[in-house]
Amino acid sequence: MNATSGGYKISYYYSNRRENYNGVTGSRTVTLTFDLQRPTHCIETSTCTPEDKLIDVGPEIDKQDKATRYIAWSGWTDADSGLETFAYKVYELTPAKDDGDRLVEKPSPFFSGTQPARITSSTAAPTYTLPGPGMYSVVLESAVSTNPKRPMSVLDLTSVTEEGETYVWVTSAIDKDHPVTVTWPGHFENTFHNNNKLLNEVKPGKADKGLDDNHGDRTVNAIPNVHGIVKFQAGFTSIKSGEPSKMKNLGQEEKYKAIVGNGKHIRVLVRATDVMGNSAGDWLTVRVDSSAPTFVGHTFEKNVDCSGTKLSFCSKITLKIHDTESGIKAIDYVVTDIGKDKDLWTETKKGEQPTNNIVKSCQDDGSCVCTPFNGCYLRDQVFYFDHCWLVNGTVERPIRVKVNIYNHAGLKTSKEIKLGVLEGLKGIDRLILLLLILIIFLLLFCMMRRRQNKPYIPSSFADFNRTLAQSSMFGGNRAKPSNGVSFKSNANLYDDDYADGYGGDYDDDISLYGNMDTDDVADWKIPAGNVVLGDKLPNAKGRFADIHSATLKSKGGRQNIVAKTLKTGGNAESRKLMTAKMNFWAQTCPKHENILLCLGAVINGPILLFELCDLGTLGSWLISQPKVTEDLEDKMITFSLHVARGLQELHTRKLVHRRLGVRNVLLKSDNVGGIVAKVAGFGPMRGEVQAGDKIDETIPVKWMSPEQLNLNAGQRRKYNNKTDVWSFGVTLWEIFSKGGAPYPDIRSRELKKQLANGYRMSRPTHCPDNMFDQVIEPCWRESAPSRPTVAAIVTKIETLFVSGASGDVYYADENNKAFEPDV
Repeated sequence: MNATSGGYKISYYYSNRRENYNGVTGSRTVTLTFDLQRPTHCIETSTCTPEDKLIDVGPEIDKQDKATRYIAWSGWTDADSGLETFAYKVYELTPAKDDGDRLVEKPSPFFSGTQPARITSSTAAPTYTLPGPGMYSVVLESAVSTNPKRPMSVLDLTSVTEEGETYVWVTSAIDKDHPVTVTWPGHFENTFHNNNKLLNEVKPGKADKGLDDNHGDRTVNAIPNVHGIVKFQAGFTSIKSGEPSKMKNLGQEEKYKAIVGNGKHIRVLVRATDVMGNSAGDWLTVRVDSSAPTFVGHTFEKNVDCSGTKLSFCSKITLKIHDTESGIKAIDYVVTDIGKDKDLWTETKKGEQPTNNIVKSCQDDGSCVCTPFNGCYLRDQVFYFDHCWLVNGTVERPIRVKVNIYNHAGLKTSKEIKLGVLEGLKGIDRLILLLLILIIFLLLFCMMRRRQNKPYIPSSFADFNRTLAQSSMFGGNRAKPSNGVSFKSNANLYDDDYADGYGGDYDDDISLYGNMDTDDVADWKIPAGNVVLGDKLPNAKGRFADIHSATLKSKGGRQNIVAKTLKTGGNAESRKLMTAKMNFWAQTCPKHENILLCLGAVINGPILLFELCDLGTLGSWLISQPKVTEDLEDKMITFSLHVARGLQELHTRKLVHRRLGVRNVLLKSDNVGGIVAKVAGFGPMRGEVQAGDKIDETIPVKWMSPEQLNLNAGQRRKYNNKTDVWSFGVTLWEIFSKGGAPYPDIRSRELKKQLANGYRMSRPTHCPDNMFDQVIEPCWRESAPSRPTVAAIVTKIETLFVSGASGDVYYADENNKAFEPDV
């Protein structure tokens, strides 16, 4: 660029003459530089020194409360125009619900400012204090070019690794050559990290590729974790040792396998660590027993000394048995009259142990076997045989004693001991004579009563706890209301659905059983004089019958039972149904430890008599439990096996349940401190509705299989073993949901469509994975033939889970075979 000085003038005096003046000429050069390139960092050119940092924010994971933090940076250059200042902003991050819970900055920073372009010392850097625990980011911009940079920082002041509501599970059965598999889904969590998604991915910002934070302990990438836990470790040791010497790093896998030999007792330690370095651990005790008790033999001695027992005349059976791993837990004895196929006596006895003062001597002489953990047990387990059981002509028929021997792992050895016809037993002749005299006396007494036309008045017992005026009908006589007649009330034992367990109203077998008679099962009839009715059970009533507490008098004493009576004023249909039920139980009454036992009936009542299940229905019992503990989870598995065994017995007898659910499973305390689940609520019932009829509360729609719901107009519902299996799957879902209602978010009328579209309920929180995957889900297969048989289900549950009485977990051998379709 050139410039010249000078000018001109115009003279008006000389006729506007113009005169020019020439000055000095000069020149200059101006250069304009356009900077179109952003500042760069040495990390992009791989020229950084150890001191150069994209952004330095101090500790990226910090536990210090109210700690002063700084922002520093170095290694930035701009070759064209150089650097002058940087602007910085600090944001708190929050999960974006509409973006997969990726972390994003809140709208406004809580700290911001500008600073010279190069700050290498934390003492000269801008400082600030984080407002509280959380996840934060720092955005850095140059004054001449926008370049957000996003280093991550986690501050956690208060959270620790916590145990969730679930428990450690040992989910696979084992033997000496296979591993114990321990899983703990959801057992550990860092609640603060998990709820606030602090370890999730950070949504990308405006920074150029490579300049978002991808270095250090916390980057824009998600930190792999399970419920806020970044690392699991596990190891095992013997029961008497401390912590395991070696812990295996498992990453985020909630599973651990250990090779353990049969008969061993170990402790498994599981430790969880979060990103802050907080850790927590939990122990699980495992005892391994993969072998059933050993039965060596038995002896039978007639007419032995009964002193020390409550018996007058007896014989003795001695079982020679042992179990070296977990010991003998209990023995079931069932004494049967083979000729009539009638059980004379059933009893469960705990495994007999030596007293403390003879443990040493019995070990020395070999008369007992001592286990590693459950003490010692006598090799000879004695059972006294009462001669009174053989009255009523039974002495002339062969006798069989069946024994089920259980160890603490729940494994069973069964044997049948055939005693043959027992002759020469002491006391039998004397007992028969006394019985004949008693019968003659009772006959004379009844004849005198009838001549006098006096009503029958039930006996009054001193142990009954309140007195009521109530009429009871036995045979053709009706007892007059009397303030002197006592009745026992067990109202506290029952709830509003207890009656379901003692019968339902939805079958169509009335015509079959209603026209039968019970002449060929006369022993099943119970005299009216042996039964004393108590109160009606509150809220326990059927459509045609009432449920009472009652007392049954027998040669063994008085027994608290439950009685089902026809409602006053019942019509002919109700009476026929009651008769059908009585005939059904007389003809097919199953006797199984996991099926409600029918004790007999008063024919002219009519009254059906059942054993008392003191804990009520399974559903109500589960709901009443205050919280889910490890012991309750073990019981859930045990109840599942009990229900399966009961249903298997029904199917073996060609019986279909039709209404299985926790409302139709009753609980009874056993003789060894445990609880037994008993299947109930089956038998002759009223005809169920046809397709197209109005669906109401009486139809258990949510327990029905798809083929039962998918009916054409006029078709009747068909029930078979496979529909029972579907209901069994729903029943297990109820058990592991702690009595929860199935399909809670689906109305009954919508269920058919949902099932047709493939919907199935998900695994309940407290259900082990393999129980759901290998037992429950196969029950819900669309094709009925592809569902497992109940026998296969029993085998599978017994294989996967067997619990001991102590609360420790035991295992049986597993063959790992999948269910095969029953075609």
